[in-house]
Amino acid sequence: MSVHLYHLGLRFLWLNLDSLLFYFSNSRIYIVKIIVS
Repeated sequence: MSVHLYHLGLRFLWLNLDSLLFYFSNSRIYIVKIIVS
């Protein structure tokens, strides 16, 4: 049971990391657009 929860936690962590990286890359592009314009 603990192993299953461990894998679930890892998957949740990776999903959060992925969405955070996606958000940061998007916001960086947005900031660059603001600076350029």
